[in-house]
Amino acid sequence: MRENELQYPLIWRRTDKELIAVAVAHVTECPYCIRSHTKRATLKGATGQEIMEAIWVAAEMRAGAASAHSALAIDAMDQEATKPVSSA
Repeated sequence: MRENELQYPLIWRRTDKELIAVAVAHVTECPYCIRSHTKRATLKGATGQEIMEAIWVAAEMRAGAASAHSALAIDAMDQEATKPVSSA
């Protein structure tokens, strides 16, 4: 993102916007984005703890899909369990 894209609207602190960018960079798995937004977040005043929390939130959201989709595996197992056993 260019600097001017992170300035408007000024509802959130620039630090917060960079923390969001750090989180998104982890979800999109872009090493260049991770490095640049982590550096920019630090330069904007983000603490190491804030950066790690943003990364943790991203990880939780990414893992959320696996958890939600586990219902498909459970459904498939249930369907197999109710099939009659063939005597082959």
